Amino acid sequence: MTGEFAALCQTTKNTLIHYDELGLLHPSSRGANGYRDYSIADHSRFVLIRALVESGFSLAQVRAMLDSPEPSQLQELAQKNRRELRRRIDDLRRSERLLAEVERQVAEAQRVGDRPMVAVEQDRLLLLAKDVRGLVDDGSWEAQAARDAGMFERLSSFGVEATIAPYGATAHLDASGSPVYEDLFYLLPSWIDSDDELASASDVRLVTSGRFAKIGYAGAYSEVSRAYRALSSFLEEGGLEAEGPIYEVSQTRLLDTDDAHCRCVLSVRVRE
Repeated sequence: MTGEFAALCQTTKNTLIHYDELGLLHPSSRGANGYRDYSIADHSRFVLIRALVESGFSLAQVRAMLDSPEPSQLQELAQKNRRELRRRIDDLRRSERLLAEVERQVAEAQRVGDRPMVAVEQDRLLLLAKDVRGLVDDGSWEAQAARDAGMFERLSSFGVEATIAPYGATAHLDASGSPVYEDLFYLLPSWIDSDDELASASDVRLVTSGRFAKIGYAGAYSEVSRAYRALSSFLEEGGLEAEGPIYEVSQTRLLDTDDAHCRCVLSVRVRE
């Protein structure tokens, strides 16, 4: 009976009927009532079909191999399917790494609004300087697209996680406590070795570890200067001396889609 045989094979009646229609697996006999009757040999053939399908062979390939078994053909197809499987595994691993980075960035972004002003030890950072040539003299869409494409290719060389790296800028404060921006950059993944050949390129900058004053900001980008002024007050009230530029780092490029939604952390090296 088809239902009982389907249960034995851990499949469905529809699958068996489909295999029968394709000529993959015919029942050994049919009863006078038209019911399909399967045998132990049929079960063995089904197990073989399932193994081949799960190995990546199409049903058409399985039928061709079962109808005219040819070892060299089977070996060639097996090798081809294995190469394809390895490519898919690589794609899945790439997706997993991207998802892990998205999860990390989103977790950081959710904490930004609650992050107080503190002076803490910060691990070293690797910054990829952004190419800003032409931002003033050529603001065309084509020029911007070409720059973005070049930066994406450069980021990709550091690994898939770097393709969605948070961006940022260095700044100093003017007399009113508002930021004056200097260099733009992307924050490279922390696992990259600063001694790596890629990281020793001229467009990569190392920010050594040390004590930094930090403050989180979440709100409209037009109001981010408030965070700079708060940071300046924090330094003054705590008797802390800033050393070097302020680093403004967006916590995720995925959520900061317009000027009304900005989540960033300001940090500056301090000398006590």
